[in-house]
Amino acid sequence: MRILAIDHGTKRMGIAASDELGMIAQPLEFILAEPFAGFLERLKEIIREKQVELILVGMPRNMDGSYGPAALKAQEFVAVLKTSVAIPIQTVDERLSEALAHSRAFR
Repeated sequence: MRILAIDHGTKRMGIAASDELGMIAQPLEFILAEPFAGFLERLKEIIREKQVELILVGMPRNMDGSYGPAALKAQEFVAVLKTSVAIPIQTVDERLSEALAHSRAFR
């Protein structure tokens, strides 16, 4: 199953895609967040090209698990995205993801 990951941002969205086994992700590109119609058009092209079966969107939660302003914007983004694409969309807790990536990269 190929998975597409979206790092939600107000100015641009980071896009990564997994291999066919859904194990290893590679960054693809950044897409400007606005105009949103342009973002959706490019996203749908990538979904078709890569034959994506699942979208993961990073959820920037606070360390105590609560949702701050960035997480609320990400939730709104996911709600709109679910009305725009036909494949499943899930969120992923991003707490400590950057620290984990750095710790694995510098072993």
